[in-house]
Amino acid sequence: MKCTLGCCITLLMLATAALGATFVGMQAFEWTKLILEEGVRPWGNPMGAAQFGSAFFMITGFHGMHVTAGVIYLIVIAKHGHGALKGALIGDTVQRVVRRSSIPVLVVEVAVGNAD
Repeated sequence: MKCTLGCCITLLMLATAALGATFVGMQAFEWTKLILEEGVRPWGNPMGAAQFGSAFFMITGFHGMHVTAGVIYLIVIAKHGHGALKGALIGDTVQRVVRRSSIPVLVVEVAVGNAD
């Protein structure tokens, strides 16, 4: 089965979402280990600098939320298909003008990279 551009883009988006979900899972594992086994808390650190806990959990928590939002976004976009993305790649503005125009419109496709 030949993969079209839209199909390949959708597969790459889903692969990226899977890798992002893997990252969030590893982060949850790391947090669990630090909290339960090492005793690190956002308000303290038994291994030394008390500020480590608050800075570490804030920075990695924010990044984890960012990745989670990206994973959700990628899954939603991939689920809705590649119609919107394909439209953006091949000229969604031109399609909108042709559909909404009350008079005839001539559309000429120009080949990119062909100077002849």
